[in-house]
Amino acid sequence: MTVPSPTTTVGGDATTLDAQSTAWFETFCTGLQPLNALRNVDSQQGLADAMTQAGQAFQATAAQLATLPPPTFEGGSELSQTSQAAMQSFGQTFTEFGQRVLTIKDGDTAAQQQFQQDLQAAAAESPAAQIKLNPELTKAVQQIPACQTLGSS
Repeated sequence: MTVPSPTTTVGGDATTLDAQSTAWFETFCTGLQPLNALRNVDSQQGLADAMTQAGQAFQATAAQLATLPPPTFEGGSELSQTSQAAMQSFGQTFTEFGQRVLTIKDGDTAAQQQFQQDLQAAAAESPAAQIKLNPELTKAVQQIPACQTLGSS
């Protein structure tokens, strides 16, 4: 399954983040940190727990983002609204998948593959998958400490 390419680029010609935008991304990236725990699971129960915790964190982050002013660059409001909705929705999805993983019998590779495909499909359907930052802003976001650790073990 391939994830569709983003169709909207936000950020205009901005190359740096101001304090308001940095605070928004700090909150956003902190909310994604539970994804790192998924790399270190070694059991079905561990995966279920990590997914459920990530789902809860995503929903809490959506609520936090709703209280913050959006990033100030071009398209920042759209990014904020879309990200809040995606975090809320994907939080529910992750929580549901956390419970679903417990129903897969050991050694049932077909069920495991279907689980992975369904999760990838849910991620691809997220509106957030359709938005990206301009390359200069992406580099600026990657300099924020909470964003630097995304994807690391």
